[in-house]
Amino acid sequence: MRLSVPIVDKPGMLHHLTGLIKEEGANVLEVHHDRGLSEFGLAATVVSFVLETRGHQHAQTVLKKIKSFYPLTKVSLS
Repeated sequence: MRLSVPIVDKPGMLHHLTGLIKEEGANVLEVHHDRGLSEFGLAATVVSFVLETRGHQHAQTVLKKIKSFYPLTKVSLS
C-alpha cells in the first residue's frame, strides 16, 4: 500500500505516525520525507510510505487508524 500523509512539521510527529503503523502490525518498506515539496506550506510536510500488509482487510484497518489522526491521508494505487 502506498500512502501520502500530511503532518505538522514539528518534533515527534513522524514518530507518532510510524507508531500507528507499528500498532497495526504493518511493515514499512519505504519512507520519503521531503519538507521542500509540501503543498501545505512551511508548517507541514507530506510523508510518503510504501507499507506491507497482510492483505486488503489489514490494509483497510491500517488506513482507518492513520486517517483517524491524519484525515487528509491519500492512498496511491500506482
